Amino acid sequence: MPSLETDNEQGDIATRTLQGSIYTITAAIITLI
Repeated sequence: MPSLETDNEQGDIATRTLQGSIYTITAAIITLI
């Protein structure tokens, strides 16, 4: 179970990082336009 919890935490971090990247890229595109 501890291993599954660790995987879930890593998944959450990865998701947040991905969302942050998409937000940053979107903002950059809007700025360029």
